[in-house]
Amino acid sequence: MKRLLPIFLLLALPVGSAQAATMEIASFSEKPGVSMSATLNYSWESCSGSCFGHFLHAYLTTPGSTCVQGGEPLVKFEELSSSGGAATQAITFLPRGSEGEVQLCAQVEDWELGPAGQSIAAVDSAITHTQGEIPGNIYNCSHFAYQDEAEEYLHKWPSDPSRLDGDHDGVACEELPRRLPPSPPPQSVSVPVPPTFHVYLACGLSSKARPAQSCARQQKKGAFFRASQAVTYTVCVRYPTGRQLCTRNQSAEAGVTYVNKITSNAIGSDRVTWRVAGHTVATRYLRIRG
Repeated sequence: MKRLLPIFLLLALPVGSAQAATMEIASFSEKPGVSMSATLNYSWESCSGSCFGHFLHAYLTTPGSTCVQGGEPLVKFEELSSSGGAATQAITFLPRGSEGEVQLCAQVEDWELGPAGQSIAAVDSAITHTQGEIPGNIYNCSHFAYQDEAEEYLHKWPSDPSRLDGDHDGVACEELPRRLPPSPPPQSVSVPVPPTFHVYLACGLSSKARPAQSCARQQKKGAFFRASQAVTYTVCVRYPTGRQLCTRNQSAEAGVTYVNKITSNAIGSDRVTWRVAGHTVATRYLRIRG
């Protein structure tokens, strides 16, 4: 009797090759203890073939580390036009962490379905300062446009190193104008739109693989999944012996197709089930021929 080999479910990833793109951190500024900002200039070419899109990504990480996906996100996979283009974006973020430096990484990413995998098309980095020891007397009230900005700085540094609270009443720069609070938005009842899903099985792993209901034993087999919204999904395969294997908690971006590789030499019918938030969203069957 031949020994049946188990099915292996591989983690699904967007795959592809880098498209021509540019990325530049054009400027960086900071108010110690209050805010940091950077201006990003970037461009990217059109997305074609098996490309699923370009994305802008920016995050903080350890100085000297290679800029790859990770770190503390400041811009988390902002989708760029598939027709290509160029843009400038300013990002603002709060200082954090212990005294020292962090590295700001900004990059354009290219996602495709193919053997090369997801790739970084363009990247730039800059070293920024983090929150640290109490600064000296580096500001006066004229450095702030509004009283609430000075108040935020005083709350950040209650020892008042810049002496913004001259009469020591706990209020900074009382002579500055105060910003009026924004008007509350009109109340509206929004009905959430549930996500939709597109799933299929195929005899192959590329974006050109056609949906199929049966495959030969020697063919590659894939379980394809795409959602209209960003979700976390689980895919399980139950094969003829009754054994079931699952790959759980996989992140899927909206509109991106993911493929899980299925390997089995057991003749019979495999049942593939996709679940989101604990609910089954689809079940498909794939017959394995000898």
